[in-house]
Order: sequence, then C-alpha cells, then structure tokens
Amino acid sequence: PLLEALHEYNGIVHNNKYKNNFDYNIALFLLNKIPYQNNGSVIIREDERLTSRIASIHYEYYDGMEHLGNLLNKKRDLIQCVVSQRSIEGFDVFDMGKAQQPRLSDYADGVDTMAFLTSIHH
Repeated sequence: PLLEALHEYNGIVHNNKYKNNFDYNIALFLLNKIPYQNNGSVIIREDERLTSRIASIHYEYYDGMEHLGNLLNKKRDLIQCVVSQRSIEGFDVFDMGKAQQPRLSDYADGVDTMAFLTSIHH
C-alpha cells in the first residue's frame, strides 16, 4: 500500500540526479543481494537505521505500542519528531501532514531557541 500511495509522486524520476541515485541504489542492492521493493520511483527496504540513501525509505516492524516506544526511546536523541495517528508514551506526536507545520510551542530538537539566545551572557 505504501508503494502504491507513493506512486502518485513518480514524476520525481524525471529529475536526472534523483534518477541516477535511484538506479545506483537498485544496482547496489541487487549486487549485494539486499532485499528491497520499489515502484519505479522510490525504494523501500527493511532496515532499523533512521537515515536512508537518496530515493529509498527504511522501515522496521514492531510488536505492539510498548515495543515501538522502546525502539523509539533507544533512538530518542536521533529523532526530531514523530508522526503518528496514535499517541506514543513519552513522545509528542504530529498528525500526518503536520510535521512541517510546527506550532509556536514546538521546538527543533526540544530547544526553545529564543530562551537559549536570551540566556547567553557575555
């Protein structure tokens, strides 16, 4: 279902630099026998790392909300925000489509920039 939903954005492969990365990653995964799926414009593969190569998305399975909370807690310092339709204990979550529309009380990496700047003494 994710690949089908992302197919709507398949026009991105008309960008030469993106397409070169897409093709390179497909070749790399094939040569290294790394399992993956793609829809012609994006690659998805199971991998617990948060960062992925250009043109690819990592995903990871979890067994229930408690397990998910434990996985996220282990990576807390690496996560800028969590997007979910469900609440996750210990995390502020953003609704789908709202991660790039922060509220005034939402701070990048949990740091109130103005409070930080006003606390600096020379």
